[in-house]
Amino acid sequence: MKEPQAPATAASRAPGPTAASEALQRRALECFPGGVNSPVRAFKGVGGVPRFIASARGATITDVDGNRYIDYVLGWGPILLGHAHPVVTAAVERQAREGVLYGASTRLEVELAERVKRFYPAAERIRFVSTGTEATMSALRVARAATAATASSSWTAATTATATRSWCAAARGSRRWASPIPPACPPPR
Repeated sequence: MKEPQAPATAASRAPGPTAASEALQRRALECFPGGVNSPVRAFKGVGGVPRFIASARGATITDVDGNRYIDYVLGWGPILLGHAHPVVTAAVERQAREGVLYGASTRLEVELAERVKRFYPAAERIRFVSTGTEATMSALRVARAATAATASSSWTAATTATATRSWCAAARGSRRWASPIPPACPPPR
């Protein structure tokens, strides 16, 4: 891999080389719908070449072509301290030696829940989940218990429609897109 380039400045936003990302995108198109595992990463509607990330440190990510970028996303929130923070990395390595997924309760989850409750006393009970489906099921159970409802309803693709509206709103507010409003987005209300 060549020497990484400095992140683009306001005066210089021209994209760097993309040959390795383009090659990976061609391979990804043979594996994933649209070549991506999340519709948020799809580039067809906005133009450009999807960047494939090779590594990250702090707030900087480096793609497989050696281009460096400031990562404003940071995992949509969980990477609050930046990528590969030494304290976080050491804690993950320490825990990995003990195992990472047991499918049973652990002392660490109780300690984390107690810490959350100290910072947010209104949380009488906490449920840690891994997926949106688990979160929705838990929220539905709480809502039914609080209202004494005996039935609930659901709509097919309701989550997808909500996510599409959110993504489109974000796309409209962003100046980095090749077109001001991606073609997949309905007109605003």
